[in-house]
Amino acid sequence: MKPKRRTRETKARLPKRCWCVHLALDCPRLVPPAVQLAIVDKDPVPGLKARMTHLRAFHEKQLRHVTNAERKRQLRSVFLTATWNKGFGDISGDKIGLLTSVPGVSHSSVSNSPEGRRWVVTKAVEIEGCPVCWCIPVEARHGKTVKVALQESNAFALKAVYETAMGEVRSSE
Repeated sequence: MKPKRRTRETKARLPKRCWCVHLALDCPRLVPPAVQLAIVDKDPVPGLKARMTHLRAFHEKQLRHVTNAERKRQLRSVFLTATWNKGFGDISGDKIGLLTSVPGVSHSSVSNSPEGRRWVVTKAVEIEGCPVCWCIPVEARHGKTVKVALQESNAFALKAVYETAMGEVRSSE
């Protein structure tokens, strides 16, 4: 008996009790063109805001005597990156993957965990010196594949969350 040949028309069947997230990285200005990512069950943004609020006094103390604008920007960038990436401390290493933008290479994550809201999150990276990451909500449904493209247009605005968290604390004092 001859083995069955796979053609482009042949689609891999997803088990009924599994869901899949098909991922693509399409961000030409990202150097190197790769991100570490995880698919998590809980929105990470409230945790980010709480960490920023908790560290606000320390961060402001670090910036207080810095007069050079470029140095201040660098310190903010380090603070944003470290504070966001701290959220990955709760994720076991086997749940973190590497997504690259190699043409023709496919990246998918399949799970048999319960259906529901998930977030595709990446560790912070830089685009032209500015820290960015992705935090994209998706609906996981058994037997379904969700396609997610990480692009500059849907990157998560770390700087905006930083400014909001710092401003909210100041206004409540």
